[in-house]
Amino acid sequence: MPLMITRLKRTIDRIATSRNTLLLLLSLLPFTFVFFPWRSNQLKATLNYPLRLFDTHLPYPPQEVHALANDLGEGGRQLYALTEVTLDFAFPALYASFLSVSLALVWRSARPDWTGRRSLPLLPYLGMLGDLTENVSLATLMLLFPGEPAWLVWFSNLASLVKWGAGLASLVLILVGLGIHGYKLFKRQSST
Repeated sequence: MPLMITRLKRTIDRIATSRNTLLLLLSLLPFTFVFFPWRSNQLKATLNYPLRLFDTHLPYPPQEVHALANDLGEGGRQLYALTEVTLDFAFPALYASFLSVSLALVWRSARPDWTGRRSLPLLPYLGMLGDLTENVSLATLMLLFPGEPAWLVWFSNLASLVKWGAGLASLVLILVGLGIHGYKLFKRQSST
């Protein structure tokens, strides 16, 4: 396992370029502006109220999951489950890679001598694992309706917390790294 993590760190550090960061960002756009809106529109068509997917808010109690699963009907539940393990399986890998490469790139400039910077890009992959776990849990809950277990809803909530926590921490670390890098540039320019 440590060898695999070491290889992952090296790979991230090697591919952490501005070009690759931009390419990864661009790869997220179809999901954000085409695929996920399409899924939401398909699911909204079966409801008579605004749709709030569980992936986007916390917490969601078992009663809320049961009510939405009921309101979606068989076809809606199948679509939700299918897209959780297809569209929403590719997306976490892409955004985790984007955040990871961004962290590596930013912190390489901000603190090149700090050995801890090489572990920071692993944080988004923790969020990805939480997201994938959440997706499988939500798909399973939709498929088990009407007998979805409450423990699985709470397990999915826990996975969501990991996803959101790691994602937000990654964004904060990117901003901090950019701030340090900007400060160093400002300091260098003001001293000349």
